[in-house]
Amino acid sequence: MKTFFIRIAAVMLLLLAAFFLHSPLSPKDVPPWNPLILGYTVVMFFPAAAFILCAVVLGLISLSRTREAMRRRLRKFLAVAVSSVVCIILLDVILSAFPALQSSFFDKSIFLPGSELQVMDSELGYRLKPNLDKKSQFEPWRTGNLIMDGQVADPAPTGEYSATELRTDADGFCNDSVPQACDIVVTGDSFVGQSPVQRDYYWSEIAAKKAGMSLYNLGVGGYGPQQELGVLKRYGLPKKPKIVLWAYFEGNDLRDAERFIEYRKSGLNWLEFNGTSKMRFPYTHPVVRLLIAIVKALSPQAPQSSPLPPYPKPYELRADGWGWLVSFDRWTFRTLTESKTRIENSPEWAATTATLLKAKRLCNESGARFVLVYLPDKFTVLADEALARFEKDKEKIYEFAKPALNENVLKKEDGTEITPEEFVEILRQNCGAQHDALKEFCAKEGIPFIDTVPALRESVKSRECPYYSYDTHLSAMGETVVADAVASFLKPATQPPQAP
Repeated sequence: MKTFFIRIAAVMLLLLAAFFLHSPLSPKDVPPWNPLILGYTVVMFFPAAAFILCAVVLGLISLSRTREAMRRRLRKFLAVAVSSVVCIILLDVILSAFPALQSSFFDKSIFLPGSELQVMDSELGYRLKPNLDKKSQFEPWRTGNLIMDGQVADPAPTGEYSATELRTDADGFCNDSVPQACDIVVTGDSFVGQSPVQRDYYWSEIAAKKAGMSLYNLGVGGYGPQQELGVLKRYGLPKKPKIVLWAYFEGNDLRDAERFIEYRKSGLNWLEFNGTSKMRFPYTHPVVRLLIAIVKALSPQAPQSSPLPPYPKPYELRADGWGWLVSFDRWTFRTLTESKTRIENSPEWAATTATLLKAKRLCNESGARFVLVYLPDKFTVLADEALARFEKDKEKIYEFAKPALNENVLKKEDGTEITPEEFVEILRQNCGAQHDALKEFCAKEGIPFIDTVPALRESVKSRECPYYSYDTHLSAMGETVVADAVASFLKPATQPPQAP
């Protein structure tokens, strides 16, 4: 009888291990600030492995030839198991009681990607560390942000490659040095600074050179409008520029504005707000963080596993006769499905437009011309081809995008969920809404608006895609297209007046 119960216990442990290995996280446990958690695999794998080991040991114990041998081995097994659990609990208690001990292994970049390159800033949330000099190789089909986020499963090799560098000046921005004065200040997110191309290919660098003007780059990856205004006031306008280029990225600037509002309300520092304060059980336990840090150290470039649906195959997108491997960011669908009316009535739109008006006023007072550069999301540029593809695969695309959609889009007035067909139609109708709303706003407020959408769409007719395959950013070719559009705006401003 005792043998029977031991074997039942072994089976139960195996079932428990299967639960840990296959139980998915719900979308609410995968927040948009970091849609994938490296620790997901770790947290599920370690207890599952422990349960499987215990089940195997119990199975072997049940095969003991004598009852006495089985009792002796069972007592030893229970002693080891209980003592191991007690040691883990004690280690967790000690680490919790002395947070300073965690600093030796707690890699904060696990919970806030890129934060190992940052310093906290009470006003801006964070800044890049000064005097960085970090070189790397960028292969989108290996290390693109959609690959590292786990949004794409089994990507096909594309051969794309770029040698990238992150060099910062004494103030922590992507420049060789801090100038006393400059002609142009450009501010924005990773579409301005920290782009996955060589710095010589940054669109702002190319445009400034073509216009024969000096440039100071204030772009920082992950920044939203409020932070961009902060660096403009603190670091940009004191340089007395003639022109301020404000790069607006359609893919996430409104979401970043919303996130910064929440950050300000929280009273936490940037890491606490975006990382540790949002961790749920079991990520709140130092022992789990230790396991995650160990795995991160063993495989620092490993893509993160995701409990959410991956971007559906095939990845090939036919555009004007050319076939490209391409995928889209799940979280951009959150904004691209919102109607123009909904966008213009949202708190993030109010915060963004108020920030733009304040930036314009400060520029006017400083004698600088304030100009907005509109940078579209990859989907907006490839919308016609993508929507045609989505019609053929709408169920999978809908499942992929659904965790990112706002409730007002996901649910109809009667409370029922939209269908895949309705999702594609909503996307078709609204993917240009943000562009139209901001263009109208700038026209009303007298803000010059450099629209890069037409040039990027025209570039699709070439043999190269202006965006990387498995990344949200512009390729070197896309950077050049944007640079030409900006340079054509800058050149007339630098030309001497014609003689009568």
